[in-house]
Amino acid sequence: MNDHLCKILDDFSDSEILLVVPPFSLINLPCIGLDILKSIADSMNVKTSILYSNMLFAEYIGVEKYNQISRGLLSMHTMLGERIFAEAAYSSMPCLGIDFLKRYDENFNEIFLSLSSIEEITNIANMANSWTNILAEEIANRKFSIVGVTTGHQQTNAAIALINAIKKRNSNIICTMGGSACDGDMAEGIQTLSPNIDYIFSGESEISWKDFLNKYKSDNLPNNKIITGKFLSNLDEILCSENTYRDYYNQLNYLNVVKEEETSFLYESSRGCWWGERNKCTFCGVNGWNKHYRYKSEQKVIDELFKMLNAHPKVKHIQMVDTLMPRNYFNKLLFTIKKSFPNISMFYEQRADLTLEQVVQLKRAGINYTQVGVEALSTNLLKLVNKGVSAEQNIKLLRYSKSTGLLIGWNLLTEIPNDKVTDWIEFLDLIPYIYHLNPPMLVRPLEIARFSPYFENPEKYNIKKVVPSPVYSEIFPESADHEKLAWLFTAEYSCDSKENTELKNKIIKGVMMWMDKWKHGKNNIPILKISKSNEIYYLEDSRFGNMEREQVSKMQATAALFGITEDNKEIFSWCKEKKVIYYYEGKYIPLATANPIIFKELKDGK
Repeated sequence: MNDHLCKILDDFSDSEILLVVPPFSLINLPCIGLDILKSIADSMNVKTSILYSNMLFAEYIGVEKYNQISRGLLSMHTMLGERIFAEAAYSSMPCLGIDFLKRYDENFNEIFLSLSSIEEITNIANMANSWTNILAEEIANRKFSIVGVTTGHQQTNAAIALINAIKKRNSNIICTMGGSACDGDMAEGIQTLSPNIDYIFSGESEISWKDFLNKYKSDNLPNNKIITGKFLSNLDEILCSENTYRDYYNQLNYLNVVKEEETSFLYESSRGCWWGERNKCTFCGVNGWNKHYRYKSEQKVIDELFKMLNAHPKVKHIQMVDTLMPRNYFNKLLFTIKKSFPNISMFYEQRADLTLEQVVQLKRAGINYTQVGVEALSTNLLKLVNKGVSAEQNIKLLRYSKSTGLLIGWNLLTEIPNDKVTDWIEFLDLIPYIYHLNPPMLVRPLEIARFSPYFENPEKYNIKKVVPSPVYSEIFPESADHEKLAWLFTAEYSCDSKENTELKNKIIKGVMMWMDKWKHGKNNIPILKISKSNEIYYLEDSRFGNMEREQVSKMQATAALFGITEDNKEIFSWCKEKKVIYYYEGKYIPLATANPIIFKELKDGK
């Protein structure tokens, strides 16, 4: 590692500020937040560079092991990433934190993937200690005035370990922290982890970072350790260009831990959530203290993506970091991107109330996979979490996505406060009839997140005794303020899917059977669709085993896609017999899919 580290730092010899991306950030993605701060500093003639120490650590322990860990950090209750750096960060902490063996036994299959043994994980933690010292030694011996470390998902202990090690070697370096783990009250929690942190940036930092640099240039640094962010009203002020992510790709050339064509651009076209600004989902803590929604002008987005993609022609994927895509972008942006870059794919998170026409637009724009907050297929459960959609709308979206080939990532939430057995029974009966639709990625118990309505106003939802998840006392020192460090909390509340073991097992079993139907190759996924050949319509159905294909009338095909009332007894009886409609939540809903062209011609009556 030393040779590559020295070469990288040599490239930064004229930089005053070093910004650091710690493990276990994904190595195929650059850091958008630090790149924005770098562009601000550079525009003020304060030369700044970004060190992707996550890539250095991947090289140090082995890329395969690193990816297994970074891609497996789904369980916040295990905190493997924080545990690996716990001893390096705090001399009082044992290797891998407290009660690791207990968590290891409980979560092995979920989290530790193919890391074969406790000895192997312990060895990685020991390597984290030596790696931190090597990195800190090299940084401390350079001429950086400021070292800033970002911290987000399970990066806090790696950040603290590095700052402590740097300060031990060179106390004159100003050390700062920022990132999502420093939002709101969590900044005060971060402050309790180490006296070596000089400044903590909390919240949006474009304006506060610029103010800080002006004070730094005039030798008039702030007295307050926590620097609270200011609201940036015009996102067009954020600049991205052909120089964006230059440090990332330069270091990638040295380290070769991932191929350039396997990387993705991160890009932010909006900030906040246009739904959550007025109707926040009850469990959602995303966007922290800042609920104001803003978006960039379409032309600004187009121009910047054009510059970035032309600078890195090997990159074939854009990952938008927006909470939700601005709906007005359907008008121009998607078409323009696809026209200018026909070979680019894109990820853009969506809300579930999409029309078929909008889903078609997404697919045509190169969006082959997206995440949508489906969360449940029960209207009562959706009302409990304030999603603003019905189960029928969610099922429509799943039908539209299957019809267009758009893969949807979604989690089925269980343990929703105040849910009832009756909310789940009808859904469980529905599952075999929708085997052809995109199943959830996970069955996931709802978690009480900081900044969510459940956390901010628990009394409204009959939630009591909200306390930090026990894992925070296992990964952070006893002296730290766990209450303010915590992102996830446990609580007491009425919930049948949590208290009723039989129901819980039925939910898991039912969804697992659904998921299993999609694990045997694309050609073996169940179908229920209307097709057309030589002006003849067909119904194809393999939900219940063998493929059945039969010729159907235009009226039958229309009913399978759009539903039908009981007035037309003959067609209605056929639909029920073929199970192409299903009585759900008080009404019959259609279940079939089809090529969007067939949807359109039958809708128009052609």
